[in-house]
Amino acid sequence: MVCVKYVKYLISNGLKESDIGIITPYSAQKIKIEKYLNGYNIEVSTVDRFQRQQKEVIIFCFVRDNKTKDVGLLIKKKYMIVAMTSARRQFVFIGNTNMLFTDDKFEELRNILLNEGISIDAGRYWL
Repeated sequence: MVCVKYVKYLISNGLKESDIGIITPYSAQKIKIEKYLNGYNIEVSTVDRFQRQQKEVIIFCFVRDNKTKDVGLLIKKKYMIVAMTSARRQFVFIGNTNMLFTDDKFEELRNILLNEGISIDAGRYWL
């Protein structure tokens, strides 16, 4: 799981566990991530439960990947705003960008990620 590997990378480079938060739109994904992070003091939460909180680093784990390219709950702009504004220093978006980028509602996010942020292929570095 890429987000778990990234968390371990951050910790190995000196970031405190309490400074990291993981947000996901789905409860089932939250539970799965928590199992992988057993023994770590990392807050993992759904978007609704993370409102009005901030961490130094927020990892948004976008888990949708289906043949119809339906982005599901992520089309709620509110969810993206909560996730992005919860990060004090770094916002990390982990997900299937090919799927996300097929939805016109995310053109602005796509442009920010590609033109102003850093985009890497997780398969090349983390898997």
